[in-house]
Amino acid sequence: MTIPLWLFLAIDVGFIVASVLGVRTKKPSVVWFSIIANSIFFVLLSGLIFLLAIANGISEP
Repeated sequence: MTIPLWLFLAIDVGFIVASVLGVRTKKPSVVWFSIIANSIFFVLLSGLIFLLAIANGISEP
């Protein structure tokens, strides 16, 4: 169960990096899309990581 947690955490960090790279571009449409899409994906994946962490804590002694 800990492997998916670390994998999803790495993907979550990737969303942060993608958001930073999207904000640094010159096109306003890319900046807005990057902020909105990456923040939605970040929040959803962080919620999934939280639920997996709770499941991992319940299942292991």
